[in-house]
Amino acid sequence: MNTPNKEHLSKNDAVRIPLNKESSYEWWYFDGQSDDGTAFQLHFQCPAKSYINSKACVQIRIRKPNGMIISEELFVDDGDFYADENSCNVKIGKSTLHGGPSTYEIYITTGSLSAKLTYENHCQSLSGPDSSDSPPYLSWFVEIPYGKVTGSLIYDNKEHDFKGNGYHDHNWGEGDLGQVMEEWYWGRVSINDYTIVFANLRPKNTNFPVFLFLLKNGKLIEEHLSFSKDATVSVTPSELYKNSAGKYQPGVLQVSWEKATNIWNKHDEEKRNKLINNKPGGEILKWSQKEGWRKIEGIDFISAPNGILSSNNGETIYSAIWGGGYILKIKCQDNIATSTKKLQLEFHPDNIKWSKNKDNIVVCGQKMPMKDLLTAIELLPDYEIPFQVDIVDTSLLTKKTIISDKIYNSFCSATGAIEINNEYWLTSFRCKKIAIYKKDDLNNSN
Repeated sequence: MNTPNKEHLSKNDAVRIPLNKESSYEWWYFDGQSDDGTAFQLHFQCPAKSYINSKACVQIRIRKPNGMIISEELFVDDGDFYADENSCNVKIGKSTLHGGPSTYEIYITTGSLSAKLTYENHCQSLSGPDSSDSPPYLSWFVEIPYGKVTGSLIYDNKEHDFKGNGYHDHNWGEGDLGQVMEEWYWGRVSINDYTIVFANLRPKNTNFPVFLFLLKNGKLIEEHLSFSKDATVSVTPSELYKNSAGKYQPGVLQVSWEKATNIWNKHDEEKRNKLINNKPGGEILKWSQKEGWRKIEGIDFISAPNGILSSNNGETIYSAIWGGGYILKIKCQDNIATSTKKLQLEFHPDNIKWSKNKDNIVVCGQKMPMKDLLTAIELLPDYEIPFQVDIVDTSLLTKKTIISDKIYNSFCSATGAIEINNEYWLTSFRCKKIAIYKKDDLNNSN
């Protein structure tokens, strides 16, 4: 077998587990997609006594442009498997993989399906979770977060040219993967200059962190982003407490948040008093890929802006001002509020959503005086907080109450409502339930 040039060798992507080690596993994964809708996934799998019939195998999965998916795998004997310990140089039957870190050459075949592809890496490599001190463990190395892919796919007895983008990673570990791992979520996305790769590996009885990498122009914006289920990762200014976001056109976003680092900090008396007395404390910002974050000027009077929506052209913004208990309609031009109108409510609006026909807004929130509401949130975890839902006419800026409850079939403390067909579905920040109100029942009760 030919040995790749030294400049293409990548020891990070070499075989990492001694072959046939008890309860070990290792594979190289590649995928790609093109503009015509074709996509594929490829696996080069090492032999493992506890997995995959104990034999090495290759797997091919192809989605045709019409959406039809075809897949096939091929197992080989140990004598037909080779993997280099110093470079990415793998042979499984007639299938070969070699290269890295800048270029990979792949030939893979299962019989009726084949692929001959070249990968060109456009990003720096990423190191994910690696807990290899003692079994059981899983390690993850991303050699190509995003790259260009050219070559051909063979299916339906025809060779089809392929040109698109792709991804490649390498996984290995020891232990019974099925017994150790509860859930495994993974994904990637590339938009213009940005690439995101994440993995949420959830071992049983263990709180393993979520790993998320954000790259711009192939370089990490942060050295290494990781967070557990109790933390967050964000590219917004770290000193601000983010609340809600609403998209109005590709690449542009509006976000509302409080200036305090934590709205629920009961020791922050200045923030608490601002909320109770409807004093200024919050901002609405617009983000665009071209300009980054820019504050909407002319609305410094708002107190704790929460839910947010925008017209299609972005010139009108609607925000739920949680601290003030009203809906604010803002006309904007060049990040400056040219006019504002308030619609006072009988409750503290939390989240807002467009109605089914997108002509009205469904507003949901908590119906208590702010001082009592903060006490209930901070100190009384079992308190059933009353809630209300209004429909707001955006052109007339008028309201109609459709739901006003403290508890509904053990549901309380509503935070959001959406209109689905002939029903309203409500969410809660306190109970793990969804309440469903039928419109006919609401009309009959009025």
